[in-house]
Amino acid sequence: MVTIAQSVHQSDGYAEYIRRTLGWQAERVGRALLFRMAPGVYTSTYLTEVPEGYEHKMMFATTHPLSGLPGNTNESTFIIDLSRGRDAVWEGMEKDSGRKLVKRAAERGVDVREATSSRDIEAYWKMLNAFRSYKGFQPTPIGYTTQLLACLPGVAKLFVAEKDGRMLAGQIITAYGGYVVEWGLCRDPLLREPLYPQELLKWRILEWCMDTGQRWYDFSGTGATEGIKKWKAKFGGREVKFHGIHHPTLARRVMLKAYKALRW
Repeated sequence: MVTIAQSVHQSDGYAEYIRRTLGWQAERVGRALLFRMAPGVYTSTYLTEVPEGYEHKMMFATTHPLSGLPGNTNESTFIIDLSRGRDAVWEGMEKDSGRKLVKRAAERGVDVREATSSRDIEAYWKMLNAFRSYKGFQPTPIGYTTQLLACLPGVAKLFVAEKDGRMLAGQIITAYGGYVVEWGLCRDPLLREPLYPQELLKWRILEWCMDTGQRWYDFSGTGATEGIKKWKAKFGGREVKFHGIHHPTLARRVMLKAYKALRW
């Protein structure tokens, strides 16, 4: 079964991004794009086709959430159907923790814009790593940010929320074939005022997606904790179950660690 949506993770631009950042070479097997992590060891994200003979490969992969493809592990993400229209998407958000905070952020002077300058990109990357450190995660190299934007021009976009010239939150999205995936949502960990920049940022991004004719918005998983899951759920996405394809050996530990390095 072929997905009704496309996958940026199966595109040539993404293959170049992985080559530049991780040094992994890509191999096409039918429509599937596999990355060779080591001799005989492969990974892939959001497969729209299960590669023939995959059961003989050492592989750690996920299928596209809308593909219906089989696998041997369970995954989940939140997805918003943007074709419902702006009013329906807005009403689908929780009232108190969603819509009300979006309005408060706008009333308190927070603005959202697309950021394209090298200065903006560097400022976002510094904020991302400060936020990751605050949350107890390892920092990411700046190339993870700059190369994603460089290898997917017109597809990868950085949006930031700010007030009075101070960057408060940021997020990258990839919009490919009508399917939008989010990357690297973060905020200034030193922010103490109740400005709610992440809520306004998310809504403005959803507005941009609808204005440009995108069909689906994928939250890149339901979250590693119940708190993250609850935060993502308030924007009204439907929880969608999909599958992973994991080789049942100890090598899976190695592949899982490398795969998670990309989930920033």
